[in-house]
Amino acid sequence: MSTTPPTRRINGAALRTARSTLGSRPGPDCCRPGEPSRSPLRSRRCAVYLGEQRQDQETRANTSGAASELGTDLPAQRPDFLRRPRLGSHLPELKGHTRRTAPWLRYGAATAAVAAAAATGAKAVEPENTWYKALRKPPWQPPSWAFGLVWTPLYATIAYATGHALGTTTTPRQRNRLISSLAVNLTLNAGWNWLFFARRSPTAALADAVLLGLSNAQVISRVVRTDKTAACVLAPYAAWCAFAAALNASIVRLNREQLNLNPDTSSQARDQA
Repeated sequence: MSTTPPTRRINGAALRTARSTLGSRPGPDCCRPGEPSRSPLRSRRCAVYLGEQRQDQETRANTSGAASELGTDLPAQRPDFLRRPRLGSHLPELKGHTRRTAPWLRYGAATAAVAAAAATGAKAVEPENTWYKALRKPPWQPPSWAFGLVWTPLYATIAYATGHALGTTTTPRQRNRLISSLAVNLTLNAGWNWLFFARRSPTAALADAVLLGLSNAQVISRVVRTDKTAACVLAPYAAWCAFAAALNASIVRLNREQLNLNPDTSSQARDQA
């Protein structure tokens, strides 16, 4: 003869007593209300299980009713102070970020690199030699003393912008790309003097000036992503390099017959000087 689970409410003490007496409780699949059980013992276990379910439902209903009366919504999950903290949750988020270098080290390294490039390029400048004086120049070319007057503050702005931009990079990859771009830019900057004055090849110097302009655009495009101030500081440097490239192109055009675009002619002029 089969029995059905009782519908009366079972208190907590009765549930604990029945659980200790009957052992482990069955799952929800084997205890369905109104479904006959095969044994009295299993029926009693189902009664305990269903009683626990009803008690949990009443507890949740009472809790939600009290919360609605107070005008607050209780969290459906466990409170934050009862949750186990995630490992490393007290540490700041460092994923994708890099450790910033000290300001004095950034600005010092940038100043040293710019000074080395300026000194390397200055060794090849000879504005008073015979070959340079013999070249025809456009009427809008500034005097020789103006170039040194302009380049001194421009080199200072390059050093400042480099140190400032390196302090705003957020990833090692971004910093390495910026450093490599600046290294190429300074190399092209110093190389122009050696191509124009030492090698006495305005045509090769013009190609270097074009590459320098492209390098300036690349550097500014990378700097502006993280540091708009440094990008604005580099703007006069890029503008002066564009002016120098235009001046170089004009010298090549005016001296096309003299240079004749022939390496032998340039070498002879260098030997005569």
